[in-house]
Amino acid sequence: MATEHGTPNWSDLVQDIWSLVFKNLSFTDFARAKTVCSTWYFASKSSSPRQNHTPWLILYEDTHWLLFNSEEGKSYKTQYLGRFAQCRGVATCGRWVLVFDKEVNFYIINPFTPEIIHLPPLESNRSAEFKRRGNYSFDIRHSTGMGKNVIVKTAVLWVDEKTKDYLVVWSYKEACYSSPYICYCRKRDQEWFEIPKSSENVRGCLDLAYKDKKLYIRSYIGSIRILDFTLGDYLPREIYNHPYAYRPFDPKLVSGKVRMKLTTSGDVLMVQRMIGHTDKRVRFQVYKMSSTREYWDKVCSGEKEDTFWMGGCGNAEYWERVESLENEEALVWDLSVTLPTKDVYGIKKDSIYYCHTTKSSIREVAAYEIPTHKIYAYEIPKQTIKPIQHRGLIIGGARWFIPCFGVGE
Repeated sequence: MATEHGTPNWSDLVQDIWSLVFKNLSFTDFARAKTVCSTWYFASKSSSPRQNHTPWLILYEDTHWLLFNSEEGKSYKTQYLGRFAQCRGVATCGRWVLVFDKEVNFYIINPFTPEIIHLPPLESNRSAEFKRRGNYSFDIRHSTGMGKNVIVKTAVLWVDEKTKDYLVVWSYKEACYSSPYICYCRKRDQEWFEIPKSSENVRGCLDLAYKDKKLYIRSYIGSIRILDFTLGDYLPREIYNHPYAYRPFDPKLVSGKVRMKLTTSGDVLMVQRMIGHTDKRVRFQVYKMSSTREYWDKVCSGEKEDTFWMGGCGNAEYWERVESLENEEALVWDLSVTLPTKDVYGIKKDSIYYCHTTKSSIREVAAYEIPTHKIYAYEIPKQTIKPIQHRGLIIGGARWFIPCFGVGE
């Protein structure tokens, strides 16, 4: 295992030792190790780094993206992306990013490779008509309405790392109004389909979340609709008997921005983000549905505050404010599902990772945040803010994601 000069020849290490080394490397160090020599590269293909849940940020430039590692406080430039660098990201899944260009053509991009998956054109949706405006917006006429100069409001992305199967779902927004129009595309279909509306979401889609092949839709009146994609039918199957169907979290009863999130166990959370009028300090409140009679007794007696009662008389289903997340988890503002933190490097439990930005104009699609230098982790139990150090990055239109390696890469 030594060269003729007596120096170690690291290429001669046995496979078991390589596996021990690689599994203790961070995502970044693992990526570096793959590039040392051909022996290290082929050894890495049968290994994997330690589990990574470190939040990264994507920052868009003219011909490249910058990828900021919040644990290291460093940024890395992607390969040349050309015109795709000017696309705007709306959702992520692991290392994959759902983007669209000025003409509202959708793509799924792996910024580390970069591999690009071209999605079908909007015109493949036979239930709607589109007119592209060339500024990340479009006009649409669909089965129950129409919209002019609209933008992509919310989206979710799921990609299978082994098969590259994918599911993309998105909805649009017009001026200050969210549309009830939701469409989706799967790899096997190669066309867009409109999701049939229900009486609960006729007033618009505020939020989307996806986990375990189930799509969660939050309407403007706060009710939640769940669609099951497990069977792989032409249309997803509607789930009616779930605890959130008739227990809306009414956005009119809270101030600030509210987002729907899912825990790793599948529970629904409502996360309220507020900015103080005087101190401009960001605060978060997390709500979860409670169904215990003991909790309701505390509400009636005045012992428990921070409660939203949405049910009828005698109904013991309520949204209660919680001071921590379950099962050692953390939350990243751009991701719809919480992340486990036990035995995982780079992320702290009961924390919310976010950029301190404010909206400037709804017409600035996906880059609608005023540039700022501020990146934070908010600790829920202490209600304190911890700045994340970086080197003068301008955070505007940035998006959080959790990178990982695919099978055999």
